[in-house]
Amino acid sequence: VGGAAYALLAVALQGGCFVGIGLRLWDVAAGALLAQEAGHEVRWWRGADPFVHLLVGGQADVNAFAPVVATLARRAEEQRGGTGVRG
Repeated sequence: VGGAAYALLAVALQGGCFVGIGLRLWDVAAGALLAQEAGHEVRWWRGADPFVHLLVGGQADVNAFAPVVATLARRAEEQRGGTGVRG
């Protein structure tokens, strides 16, 4: 189990925020689901397969940080040579 999975589990159980840029979907899907089921907001940006960008936390925090994470996700995809961020 990777570090992102542990971090998402900690957010699900204890609160806080998680930002992940350029992660593989299978590394974060279960943790994101746990956080969502625990009442946290989960926002995804899809990059070039199999990469995703993820923001998890309270609704106010996610709304506040979403523009910054969207910019970071777009830059990561540009550096990777992807076709752009879908989200």
